Amino acid sequence: MGLLTQVIAAMGGGMFASIIGGTNAFIFTGLTGLAGLIMNMSGGGKLFLSTIPQGVLFAPHVAFNSGVVALALLKRIKDGDDSEDIIDGTNTFLPLYKYKEVLPIVAAGLTGALAYLVNILFSQKLKLGLDTIAFTIVLFNIATRLFIGKSGLIPKLPSEGDRYKETNKNLLFNIIWGAGLSIVIAYITLITNNELIGFYISAVSLILLSLGKAIPATHHITLVTGYAALQFGNIFMAVLFGILASVIGEYFNATVNPGADTLIDMPSAVIALLSFIIFMF
Repeated sequence: MGLLTQVIAAMGGGMFASIIGGTNAFIFTGLTGLAGLIMNMSGGGKLFLSTIPQGVLFAPHVAFNSGVVALALLKRIKDGDDSEDIIDGTNTFLPLYKYKEVLPIVAAGLTGALAYLVNILFSQKLKLGLDTIAFTIVLFNIATRLFIGKSGLIPKLPSEGDRYKETNKNLLFNIIWGAGLSIVIAYITLITNNELIGFYISAVSLILLSLGKAIPATHHITLVTGYAALQFGNIFMAVLFGILASVIGEYFNATVNPGADTLIDMPSAVIALLSFIIFMF
């Protein structure tokens, strides 16, 4: 298929993601990604992987990213209408289908198409040495907050409290569970020689979060661990980077998202940063 056809398809992917909710679309990224890996390991090739979980339908920069933009725009519209239906602009599980608003869905489609092109520029033309999908998401998230949101890049807290109080309190806990997860993912990655298995498992695990279970997002830890495992061929280095992902993620999230009316995706920011460091080696 030509590039124009791919871009049009990515537009449709962005629209669909906004209809079902950005994070719900990311769960499908995980489900279809695991299915694609099974096909690939069984000798079925990479066509399914490259087309669906890594392509125009559920690739995170196309799907999840478009959901974030559409949700932010919906909140802006509803706030302007003085609607009684209060929208949480960071709740990317929210499906937009129920609101029947045209503009956010159109914006999601345009975002999907543009992000698809931007990632091609970063990965194929400029050949940036980092995870370009994560980097693309972060750039779009920042632009969304600056041009659609009202809270500012670093929102002010409602009170004078320390935004890092809980993060500091739970630092050791986050190091320990991050290390435990990283050990398992590093082992699996080195055995299978594939850095994406943990990432897709983490995406699927968000089903539990959608059901109201108190679990963390982990795909920044699992993907960074996978990258480090393959780059260094060493389980200890992989676990070190997994722990860094866990800790940096908590502090980043505490900095940019409390009090915000749009989402800057913490896992994407961590993946972009640490993949840049890992790929330098």
